[in-house]
Amino acid sequence: MRIQAFEFMDLPQTPRVLRDSVVESLGNAMRWSDVCKTAAPVFGEFFNRLENDTVLDLCSGSGEPAAAMLEALKDSGGKLPRFMVSDLFPVVHHMAQAASKHPDHIEVISSPLDATDVPAVYAHGGRMVVSAFHHFPPALARRILEDSAKKGKPIFIMEPMTRKGRGALHMGVYFVAANFLNPFLSKQDRLLKALFTYLIPLIPLMATWDGLVSIVRMYTREDFEALVEGIDADFHWEFRQVTSGLDSTVSIYMGWPKTVSQD
Repeated sequence: MRIQAFEFMDLPQTPRVLRDSVVESLGNAMRWSDVCKTAAPVFGEFFNRLENDTVLDLCSGSGEPAAAMLEALKDSGGKLPRFMVSDLFPVVHHMAQAASKHPDHIEVISSPLDATDVPAVYAHGGRMVVSAFHHFPPALARRILEDSAKKGKPIFIMEPMTRKGRGALHMGVYFVAANFLNPFLSKQDRLLKALFTYLIPLIPLMATWDGLVSIVRMYTREDFEALVEGIDADFHWEFRQVTSGLDSTVSIYMGWPKTVSQD
């Protein structure tokens, strides 16, 4: 059963330095693990259906998930999208760091962007949400899907783990390592992050809680089918779970207009 418990990252009262450290650690864990490589072939199928090569990345956090997806697509030899990274509370300096690694393929939207009501001013062929959909309670998650359907925009959602133990453990190992190494890897507030990682371990405790809560928040196939029930009948919805040779299981939720080829 899915449980909508709280995460510290969702609380506006969480101090910036703690929030930034967890965001950075998640970005590094996504990069170090093989979850984007696992998802890349399915994303490639999705991308080939789009009317243009611009993908609006919603709830981007650090922007690193989009960068990691680009690198996985490069490794597979696939066609590369142009990502616009965005967030309701954009941390522009983190996004800019991710974009600097792929200046021709990542653009930063510095203004707040609500994933439940995307303005028409941002022209794009499709949408992506990576490792963030579980943060939304069902009512808001449904609004994200409804907005895509209402505006005729295909959407690709990827979660890097499942509610089952082995699927969660794979990503968890990388996340723990990233948290403890982050004070050395971060470009800002290194001393503060070291203090709250090693001497007063608020960051590891917060990250551990949020990681465990993320597991019980994950949407299953049945949850996703319940979310899309009654949404635009002219939209096709699909759920997949893909496992790599390293036992990395990712959950993928997709939707696109039925007028778009499903080949």
